Amino acid sequence: MTTTLEPRAEATTPVRSGAALGIAILLLAQLMISVHEEWIRRVLEQ
Repeated sequence: MTTTLEPRAEATTPVRSGAALGIAILLLAQLMISVHEEWIRRVLEQ
């Protein structure tokens, strides 16, 4: 089982890690934008 699954895992790992990285970057960007908007609102209110 392990010998047959190893090549497939190695072949799909870069694609999966790349997609996961892209999703993580998008989520981080959205989180930073929302936090930044809240910070700007607080600064403008003061």
